[in-house]
Amino acid sequence: MGKTESIDDVEVLSDSGALIELKKSRRQIVFLLGAGASVSSGIPGAKQFVVEWLEHHYQVRTADEPDPPDISQWATADKLGIPDFFFPDAVQWYPKIFELRYKKDIAEGYLYLEDKMREKEPGPGYAALSQILSETDNKIVITTNFDNLVADALSIYSRGQQPLVIGHESLAGFLERRLRGFWLPRPFIAKVHRDLMLSPKNMPNEVNNLSEEWKESLKTIFSNCTPLVIGYGGNDGSLMNFLTEELTKINGGFYWCLHNDEKPSSRVKQVMNLHGGYYIRIKGFDEFMISLAVALLGDHFRIHSLAKDIRQRTEERIQTFWTQCNRLRSEYPETMPESMSQAFEYIAEKEAYITWREFIDGYNCPDELEAVYQNAIDDLEATCQKAKESFQELYEIKWDYARFLADHDDYEEAEILFDKALSADPDNSHNVGNYAKFMLIDRDAPKDAKNIFEKAVELDNEEGHFLAEMLLYLLLIEKRLNDDKNHWAGRLKFLLRKGFERFHLNLDPLFAYAKTNLSSSDASLICQIGCAIMNENKIESLEENEIWKWITPMS
Repeated sequence: MGKTESIDDVEVLSDSGALIELKKSRRQIVFLLGAGASVSSGIPGAKQFVVEWLEHHYQVRTADEPDPPDISQWATADKLGIPDFFFPDAVQWYPKIFELRYKKDIAEGYLYLEDKMREKEPGPGYAALSQILSETDNKIVITTNFDNLVADALSIYSRGQQPLVIGHESLAGFLERRLRGFWLPRPFIAKVHRDLMLSPKNMPNEVNNLSEEWKESLKTIFSNCTPLVIGYGGNDGSLMNFLTEELTKINGGFYWCLHNDEKPSSRVKQVMNLHGGYYIRIKGFDEFMISLAVALLGDHFRIHSLAKDIRQRTEERIQTFWTQCNRLRSEYPETMPESMSQAFEYIAEKEAYITWREFIDGYNCPDELEAVYQNAIDDLEATCQKAKESFQELYEIKWDYARFLADHDDYEEAEILFDKALSADPDNSHNVGNYAKFMLIDRDAPKDAKNIFEKAVELDNEEGHFLAEMLLYLLLIEKRLNDDKNHWAGRLKFLLRKGFERFHLNLDPLFAYAKTNLSSSDASLICQIGCAIMNENKIESLEENEIWKWITPMS
């Protein structure tokens, strides 16, 4: 039986174990979200912002140096004027680095953040969170984020559950009054660093202390709820000082999520040692929130059904709009023709759920029919193009699902799905190559894989990184089957010497397979060739390989 992991005597739970605990708990959950929760929705995390701002600062100040040191050596506490700064932990000084970058014009910094968050859509994790907030008694989100992803998710994925967003400390008293009876009719989102549109708090003097207006509300929340912390590293002083210095010990403690092998900061450890609770190892915000929604809602939650719900609500809105427009047209025919045509044109452009055939058959203004027909043709041509794009997306998703099944050891189903997907597009060389990899690495069927790899080469023999990768797999199979004709090695040598544009490749599965199934010398050769395919600087060391020296290049 394995030893239970702990950090400073605080137990670390797996995500599955934490879900059991949270499901059994009688206390309401309050979600405490940091920047890490929004990364999968396309908003950079604090670490990415810090790296970008430091890089800008570094480039400006070393622009005239002929051979500047690496930024990791250059960015010191003295150079930056930030006491105790340590580059590997730079994210802990997020407010200081923001000030360093934008101290001349703070408004520019806010515009930069606004641009990074513009038009970002809530991902699957936020969709799952919206269902928890709308369908359970867990109604409160506390966040240091400026974005509106929680509110947007509720607007998109839940029926009529518009949240009350407290985006400024001056409104915190309203939340506190609602909390006295601790019955909340709708979700509440407490933005302790303010909303992006309300002069957000991002400077060191702003984020080091929590506004007094927030403290009573947060004390009430934490005394009645179980805090579940996701994507928050504790790098601001305001909330962390409050949790360690002003908040009495919480019954049940915190559930503090750590991403994969993430280590908690000293400030986080201080909170956990004071209040107790559990750390939770999670794979990501989306994965954990979906699992939590399933645990709390059971059969009432299915992530794939949310898209159907959105479509149904959209259809209902369109139908309501159409009914209202027809009523207006019948009541005010002399004033409505032009605007009505524009309205119906808008509907047709935005949604394909109401057919043009139905629309034209029911249209009662002959003078406008020519324009309507033209709009129908334009729209349906665009719809056909979207259908082609949707087919391609479906095809790609099938491949991803097959890969997912293989990664979870469901090889039989994966092979069936690969076969079906491949039959729909048999001449796609990259997908043929991916299928060949599956047959070799996952199914360990080198003879079958050899035939499929050869087909991929026939479909795309352009001298580039894809051909090099396919030839390397064929060379591996040749070695595995003890069929050392060196045909594939000769082609590889010719290709490597000729040169080609390189792209990112993941050859780790190939390397692992070679080390398991080939002699040490052959495995070493395969790994060296693979490194040379990925990085042309490795070709020189490959040329020193004794086996490689005897290979004759072949075009």
